[in-house]
Amino acid sequence: MKRKIKRFLTLVKKDVRDCFTEKTALLMTAVPVVFALVFRLLFADGSFGDMAEWMTLVCLLFNLSLLPLSVLPLLIGEEKEQGTVPTLLRAGVTPAAFLGSKVLTALAVELFCSFLICLINGVTGHLLLCLFCNLLATLTLLPVGGLVGILAKDKNTVNVYSSFPVFFMMLAPIFFFLGSPLQTIKKIFPSTLLTEVLQPVFLGAMPVTSDLILASLVTAAWIAAGWTVFFLVFRRHGLKIA
Repeated sequence: MKRKIKRFLTLVKKDVRDCFTEKTALLMTAVPVVFALVFRLLFADGSFGDMAEWMTLVCLLFNLSLLPLSVLPLLIGEEKEQGTVPTLLRAGVTPAAFLGSKVLTALAVELFCSFLICLINGVTGHLLLCLFCNLLATLTLLPVGGLVGILAKDKNTVNVYSSFPVFFMMLAPIFFFLGSPLQTIKKIFPSTLLTEVLQPVFLGAMPVTSDLILASLVTAAWIAAGWTVFFLVFRRHGLKIA
């Protein structure tokens, strides 16, 4: 057991290093944080004002779109492209441990970047709630990113496959500016906890009870459906090594 835990932690450390050294993964990780920093510097004269909360939410949505859906499959795709997966399996690493280390890495980096975004914008009054909402929202998208990584044969294929779910998630901020009934579409997105719960809290209000219940149900449905499909595909195809 100790050997398995040590092997798993070694995988996690390697994945964290890859996340910040592989160029595309690093770019996807850094974009939301850099965007928050640039916006903060543009309003360094103090005119940031009430836009801090709004800008924080937009950057959090970008971060949520990129980390689980792009960085996670890139970590898997890089291993496939380099041909290291068979070597790891022969060394005693199970497919579950291989994927689990990458899922854990993507989740941890997503939460870390969310923390940095809140810190940069000075929105720290509800930091724990923000991280909790991001944790649940990330859990809805990790199985999608995992599926992309399993089905893709290399990093180029990952970039093609992941563009569709990333584009889908990038639509969420657009509905902030649209009136009813189009604005209600954002309630079925995996990011609903951020838009329906975190947004009113950032603005100093309490979430509407019906919106809170709906957001919780939608999130639970995405998590249950996503991980069910992921495990079914993983059970049938494995890591799908070419």
